[in-house]
Amino acid sequence: MDFNKYPVLKFMYSLDNRDYPSSMKRYYNPKYKFYRFLFRYEKKGISFVEEPSVETRTPDDVLDMLYMLKNNCRKPIVLSKKFFTVMEKSEDAFSPFHNIILQECEGECGVVHAPYLEMGAILLYAVEHETLSIWVVLNHKKDDKHIVAPSCYISVSPQDNKKGVGHQLSIDYIPLLDGCSEAPVGLYTHAFTILTYLCLRKWAEVEIAEIKTLIKKEVKKQKKTVVVTEEGLSYFTFDSKWYTEVCNNNDFNVSGHFRLQPYGDGSRKLIYINEFVKHGYHRKASIDKVKDGELSIE
Repeated sequence: MDFNKYPVLKFMYSLDNRDYPSSMKRYYNPKYKFYRFLFRYEKKGISFVEEPSVETRTPDDVLDMLYMLKNNCRKPIVLSKKFFTVMEKSEDAFSPFHNIILQECEGECGVVHAPYLEMGAILLYAVEHETLSIWVVLNHKKDDKHIVAPSCYISVSPQDNKKGVGHQLSIDYIPLLDGCSEAPVGLYTHAFTILTYLCLRKWAEVEIAEIKTLIKKEVKKQKKTVVVTEEGLSYFTFDSKWYTEVCNNNDFNVSGHFRLQPYGDGSRKLIYINEFVKHGYHRKASIDKVKDGELSIE
């Protein structure tokens, strides 16, 4: 996943100086209005009804909200297949706590991508006043041009649990680009993805790994154009061992293998390690690495 190619992410993480939200407004339909869907989710499935929306914001308004996210976002997150499967299985467990997780994540904003989301969507999210805002970014073709831009905006509000009606989500939805409408179930999937990701990150076993990227840029030096390599936008992958600390006190065999051995002078040498018996193994939980400053997910 190359996040360095997405103009909206370049804007949000200040990777270039273009005023992305304003420059994209020429592609948006200013006449679109909000729709509201009330979703009810129970073990037997998901149902929804359409209701009149009281939202008065315009496409320009929700695009301008991206200015508040600039330089405030967590690094992007890519959800593994295993993690996404855990999310689906955890829906019933975490749906009663959506109000709580939004309270605990107040003021947070970030970027989430799962390869299994429809059309490879990237979800930009922000939590404010216990409401979840999501901008759905797609690679959209318009007039033979590919526009990687928010195709719609949704505002998600978990409803108080009511006896006999299951758990409910109220979703206000506004399309932004012509020909890029979302089906109601797709809107629910986007909301479910962010809410369940936040719950699992907070309360479940998750393993994370940071992926660093490099980008090549053309710059002028002494009247010549040269290509330089700079650090790009890094991101985290989420798996499933956040709270798990592994302690193995048993002896086990380690097979012979090559290793690139570092030396004090900065050099490295390829050496061969003979087979040996290792006495026990310990791996700290990722959450403890974060607490101890060994790993950061901000």
